[in-house]
Amino acid sequence: MEEGILVRIVEVCNISPSSHSSSESQISLPLASFDWICLRAPLLQRLLFYPQTQIHDSFTDSIVPKLKRSLSLTLTHFLPLAGSLVWPEDSTLPFILYSPNDAVSFTVADTTHSDFHHVSGHHPRQINDSLPLIPTVQSSHSRVSVMAIQLTHFPNQGFSIGFAVHHVIFDGKSFNLFLKAWAYISKLIGNQLELELEFCPLPPELTPSFERGPNVLRNPLDFVPNQRSVKCYTQVLPASNYLIATFQLTPTHIQKLKKRVLEEVEQEEEELHLSTFVVAYAYALICFIKSKGGECKEFVHFQLAADATGLLDPPVSSNYFGNCLAHPGMLMEAREFRGENGFSKIAKKISHLILELRTNRTVKVSSIADCIQFHTKYFSTTEICSVADSPKFELYETDFGWGNPNKVEMVSLAKNVISLIDTKPDGIGGPGVEIGLLFPNHRQWDVFASLFAQGIN
Repeated sequence: MEEGILVRIVEVCNISPSSHSSSESQISLPLASFDWICLRAPLLQRLLFYPQTQIHDSFTDSIVPKLKRSLSLTLTHFLPLAGSLVWPEDSTLPFILYSPNDAVSFTVADTTHSDFHHVSGHHPRQINDSLPLIPTVQSSHSRVSVMAIQLTHFPNQGFSIGFAVHHVIFDGKSFNLFLKAWAYISKLIGNQLELELEFCPLPPELTPSFERGPNVLRNPLDFVPNQRSVKCYTQVLPASNYLIATFQLTPTHIQKLKKRVLEEVEQEEEELHLSTFVVAYAYALICFIKSKGGECKEFVHFQLAADATGLLDPPVSSNYFGNCLAHPGMLMEAREFRGENGFSKIAKKISHLILELRTNRTVKVSSIADCIQFHTKYFSTTEICSVADSPKFELYETDFGWGNPNKVEMVSLAKNVISLIDTKPDGIGGPGVEIGLLFPNHRQWDVFASLFAQGIN
């Protein structure tokens, strides 16, 4: 069995926004209503793996300098990412603060005794195996850095880019905006003059909006927690040997699943929203709940993470940078997941949640107290399931100049959270969906894998 990864820290440096007039002054950003729920949430941890087979540049002499320089240029457009979440003694509320000379911690590491293909594979692996590839973030009760990045070299195999990000600064959509902007600027280096790069604007689709209008700034006193702290909670799993694994649905699989739902509900003549997301989430939920067997609780509550930028009144920019998610959910008996036509039933329920959200355009903003109350009420009897990411992010098309990644992974997955992203483009029918989950043991993974394969074949 592959042993845990051992890394050697080569360098820890700070990457500041490129010298530019806009970075010469202090900037403060208030927390929007959607941000408060993430005030002390565990750090978001993400890994992108790039294989050596598509890289001919020297890691030390080319890749590292290029990523450092492009990150500096990118931060000029995303100044809050170089700052910190702070809660000074003289302030009633916490806020995000960027000051001149603030920077992102950037770690360069290498590992000589680890199998790149093992840690970047789809098979089940201990979640702790990936943690050495994730940077640490400086944190206290009054100040926490917003983001840190680690670049780890696997000699003759490839490299990984690891992120540790405070959830209060952005959701998955905003993180993807930053990631694609960084990749865009990285690919420009070597193709444009340095002076042109210094003042190079981002294309409109990659330009962030930090607007904070009344539609996202409701009365903050409704959300302030009792404890005065911004320090992130640590993600704690019941056992250190939790497994992370990924499964894939091809475009053909997705069409089969959509057809199955339509065949089983055609008599009902009701409107359905059968998107790729709907059938992928429903299928993953069905297999996951069934895989728990007798250990499953009596009820299941599942929720969405829907983009709310267009649902507010007035709507905010589609490139709004921050958290802006609606979380409609539904409580059902677990036996309904195991019953006849369970998959089609769950797909219909998810479809209804989406259509209802689009029709009513009502977005509930939860406070930390709301979440505590919800979990206290349901935890003992209910499997609380949620979803992260979206196939629309096209994370597998994040090219810094050395091709697309061969694996993208959310290391900070929590229990009962299902990650849904695009798969690597294969040129045949477009990308599919990659499903990431945590399993407490190999037994549940085996059951899930068997159910997953049976249902699509």
